[in-house]
Amino acid sequence: MEVIEFSYPLFILISIVIFCFMYFFKKRSLFYALCVGLYISFVICILFFPFVTNPGEYYHFGEELRWAVDFYLPSSKLRRLPEYTLFHLALFIPFGFILRNEFSLKKTILISIAVIFGIENIQLLINFLSYYVQYAYDFGDIIIHHMSISIGIVLYYPVHYLYPHIYKIIMKWTNTE
Repeated sequence: MEVIEFSYPLFILISIVIFCFMYFFKKRSLFYALCVGLYISFVICILFFPFVTNPGEYYHFGEELRWAVDFYLPSSKLRRLPEYTLFHLALFIPFGFILRNEFSLKKTILISIAVIFGIENIQLLINFLSYYVQYAYDFGDIIIHHMSISIGIVLYYPVHYLYPHIYKIIMKWTNTE
């Protein structure tokens, strides 16, 4: 079986490209651009790697293809695979926050829908291109990812409101000492 693992140089390259885009073109802070670059690289690493390029001669793609679409509800997935479900729930909370920070609410919702369905479609495409079922088109994941992006969007508002106040307090403490 031939497997492609996610390489650290690719992780670093993706991080640098996103960092440069956010810092130089979008004029975001150094810390914010670095965090966004590392986060998006991490998500790509988790969702798309490793993947199998040659499963071997005893594998039958046609028989396994029936498992490529999954209709589990998030509640049943939470009971069966709690760590997986909670990890996927936590994985996209920062994404909702980042999107809301960059775009209007309407654009954030549209982009999040496109990205979540895009991820599932890319995973399904990887199945067909590699001729190996390694990802399931999982409707439970779609719901969980949308829930976590919604949590990130909701968390944006109190953080956005409190940040200037907290920043003033921190600056006051650092200037008086």
